[in-house]
Amino acid sequence: MSQPLPAAPGSWWSGAVALAGLTFATHAANFGFTIAGSRLLAPGDFGTLTALLGIVLIGMAPGMAIQALTAAGTLGRAVTIDAPLARRLALSIAGVVVVLMTVLGPALGTRNPAAVLAIGAAAGLLPLTAANEGLLQGASRFAALGSVLLAGAAVKFLTGVGAMLTTRAVWGAAVAIALGYCVQLVTSQWLSGGLDGIGQEPRRRLSRAVVSAVAMMGMLLVLIHVDAVLARILLDDLDAGLYAVGASGMRIVFWAPQFVVLLLFPRLVRDPRRRVVGGAILGLTGAGVVGSAIAAVAGPMLVSLVFGAQYEPIGVDLWRFAWLGTAAVGMQVLALSDLASGRREALWLLLAAVGSIVVVLLGVRPTTPTAIVTTVAGIVSGFVVVGFLRRLSHATPAPVPAETSAMSR
Repeated sequence: MSQPLPAAPGSWWSGAVALAGLTFATHAANFGFTIAGSRLLAPGDFGTLTALLGIVLIGMAPGMAIQALTAAGTLGRAVTIDAPLARRLALSIAGVVVVLMTVLGPALGTRNPAAVLAIGAAAGLLPLTAANEGLLQGASRFAALGSVLLAGAAVKFLTGVGAMLTTRAVWGAAVAIALGYCVQLVTSQWLSGGLDGIGQEPRRRLSRAVVSAVAMMGMLLVLIHVDAVLARILLDDLDAGLYAVGASGMRIVFWAPQFVVLLLFPRLVRDPRRRVVGGAILGLTGAGVVGSAIAAVAGPMLVSLVFGAQYEPIGVDLWRFAWLGTAAVGMQVLALSDLASGRREALWLLLAAVGSIVVVLLGVRPTTPTAIVTTVAGIVSGFVVVGFLRRLSHATPAPVPAETSAMSR
């Protein structure tokens, strides 16, 4: 099977630097879209937009899994994704989301057909885009990958602001989300050549490897959202709002180092041994400690500046949310190392972590944001330690042969 065009020798570092800058710009554009929604839409409509962004995540778990598997296939692992399978997954996800939106529309506050179809299309486009991004990632074409991410986010932000300014309605923002993902798909297809360009493969079924990968990424997304859902159940309106702001900070900490994760995955495929996983976890933990220290000193000021003075009380706990975000990144590294080596242990680790969070919080029923975030951060950190110690206790797969690795450099 022919391989996508790899990055030129010696361009890895320049690509890495470009990816770092482009992903930070992408996060800024995505965050700007959310802030624009909070300022340009009525409070009820902004709540609806937030819910729609959550529904789009239905397509993100398969997308993250497909990107990882496609990158691994490009680097020499067994290929489990081809173009027909990616298209079938995309259509299935789009159909599920359209049905879900139709059923939940009244509860979510939107019955507009444009919003329903746009969110369905956005969720369905994610697996197709992710397959192309996996080809770029596996070939270490990091600058191209970052350009794809920024193109989609920039179009979503610019068209979203324009749509919300002119319509003052959720459907305009929903259409902007879909347009952003359309641009991301077209750009990624153009830069990577697409799955159709890497050779004629037999039509594949939804294998156990694909199902477990999707489940693993799905549980990772559940892990970074479950505490906010339970906090809404356990806390009063004021404290739940404060916790939501802290949870937003946690997700910023989780997503901010994603360029490191994107750079790391090809290395995990080529050499999935425990020293690589350990080095990644220690490095990202060190960065998280620095971020937590900054949050401990400047938390109230940062919260007041970004979210408003009414949310300043949660600023004293911002370092705890940063700790939770760092622990979640550690869990992501364990999951990706399993995807790189063909293991499935991280899936059970994630299931156990989410289950423990639910059981402990609903059993103990803490009544303050501090108690909830401290409990959840402790649980997730504990499972990261358990997962890494298990990797120390058994053998790991051998690296991909040197001649295979050389193809990806």
